[in-house]
Amino acid sequence: MSKKIYSDLGIEPIINAIGSVTLLGGSTQPPEVIDAMQSAQDMYVPMDELEEKAGNYLAELFGAEACYITSGAGSALTLTTAAFMAGDNDDLIVQLPDTTGIKDEILIQSRQRYHYERCLTYAGAKLVEFGSKDQVTKD
Repeated sequence: MSKKIYSDLGIEPIINAIGSVTLLGGSTQPPEVIDAMQSAQDMYVPMDELEEKAGNYLAELFGAEACYITSGAGSALTLTTAAFMAGDNDDLIVQLPDTTGIKDEILIQSRQRYHYERCLTYAGAKLVEFGSKDQVTKD
């Protein structure tokens, strides 16, 4: 791809010596993914059907019980948290992030705190910290 798209915005591309990280735009796509994107761009499909069938395809491919495609790690954490709290109860699903009457506490070790933990709170969860930055005891 041409660097023009970035130079038009005043951005100089860099060499990625880290790997697939969000800070550098995630990852580049292999040719077969670009081909699939090109094939799909001129058509419309019901998104709920695409979501279900693509998830089923990937679950079978990976030998998993189920698969749900998200836009990234942060959204996966938020959706997983919501699923643990609401389960398949439609009333609770639409109630979130209001957690009135819902078990909403998640234990988090002090030493394991990191910036992605906020994704858990987007679903309404409350983080309960335990231990210290140096240790955790059975007490």
